[in-house]
Amino acid sequence: MTLTRNKSCVHETYGTFDEVDGFRGMGQVVGTIDLRLFFSHWRAAYAITEETRSGLRSSVQVFDKFGDSIIKVYATEDTDKTAWENLLAARRSANALAAVYEDEAPTTPDRPDAEIDADALREGWRNLEHSHDFHKLLRTVGAGRRQALRLAGAPLASSHQPKIVTELLNSVAQADVPIMVFVGNPGCIQIFSGPIRKVSEMGPWLNVMDPDFHMHLRVDQIASAWRVVKPTKLRGDISSLELFDAAGTLIAQIFGARPAGAEENPAWRKLLDQAAEAA
Repeated sequence: MTLTRNKSCVHETYGTFDEVDGFRGMGQVVGTIDLRLFFSHWRAAYAITEETRSGLRSSVQVFDKFGDSIIKVYATEDTDKTAWENLLAARRSANALAAVYEDEAPTTPDRPDAEIDADALREGWRNLEHSHDFHKLLRTVGAGRRQALRLAGAPLASSHQPKIVTELLNSVAQADVPIMVFVGNPGCIQIFSGPIRKVSEMGPWLNVMDPDFHMHLRVDQIASAWRVVKPTKLRGDISSLELFDAAGTLIAQIFGARPAGAEENPAWRKLLDQAAEAA
């Protein structure tokens, strides 16, 4: 089980590590465990054994330079315990220095709106080749992500009340429409793809509690929720829900699941539109 979190959301996926690749300071895991890794943010890793009510629990946990969790990988009942212990023994450092952590730096504010060419932003947005090109567009125009959504405006981006995520998750669970849920931090993005079944609310938490996927989202920490449309030349319109905290940090993204190279599922788009209207 891999656990990736930020201050407002916890994402847990159960499965296997299939293909694992690393290149230019980045890594990728594909399969039921689906990760994007950014190693420049990794400071320390620990093998940890904890006593729990159900017995000993073993994990490997990675932290950034501020001491914040990047990813935790837990052994489960299905883990090959001999292989797990051999891996830990091979990687253990007998004389490693204690990790030194830094105070977290204040968030860098976005540039003033007047310095952003909003027309160039909208033009580039409407002419994306691929949805992944959106990050390059933001760098080109010098806009922050939430700032870009606000400046682009409808129909490319529209703001909604945070309850849209509750409406959306309940509706996709009832309709059995598969989704993709991205949750991350600077060192790791973890992705779940598939249908969800069990959605529940407990106080400020919105939870998904399925056998292979758990998510725990603090809805009260969502400062803004955006329905986002990226028109792409390769796949047509790609619609998503993006959630931000008060500092403008991205909490989570939710897309409709689709096979590689395929266009968006119309059923997903309809449910997102309906959730936006309800919110």
